Amino acid sequence: MEFKTCKNCAMVFQYMGSGDELCPSCCRQEERDFEKVKAYINKNPSAKAEEILEKTGVSESSILRMVKSGKLDIESVFKPTLTCSMCGLSIQSGRYCADCERKMAHGFGNGIPTAPASHTAAMRFIKRK
Repeated sequence: MEFKTCKNCAMVFQYMGSGDELCPSCCRQEERDFEKVKAYINKNPSAKAEEILEKTGVSESSILRMVKSGKLDIESVFKPTLTCSMCGLSIQSGRYCADCERKMAHGFGNGIPTAPASHTAAMRFIKRK
C-alpha cells in the first residue's frame, strides 16, 4: 500500500499506481474541468488560451496536465508552451516528441540483454569437496 500527497490540494491519499498523483476528489474535479474545456473548445474551435481560461474558470496548470496526458490536443492554444521532456522540441500533446518516443521504444526493446554468440547454453555443476 503506497500513500502519496496530492499534487493539487496536498491531501495524503492511497495511491493506486496509475495516473497523476491526484487524490480522488481532485481527480473528479479534473474530470469535470476536462468536460468544461472540451465543450468550450467544441463550441469555439478558434479560442485562444486566455479565452479558454477566462470562460471556463479552469486553471492553466489543469489544462496543461490535460494536454500532457493526451486528453486534449489543442496545438493552436498551447503549442509554444508545450515541449518534449527529453529534447525540448515543441510538441502538440503528450510529454515526448515522436522521435524521442521512437528512441525510447527502441531502447526498451533492447532492455533484456542476450548472451553473446560465443557462450553456449549448458548446465554447469559446482564441484563440492
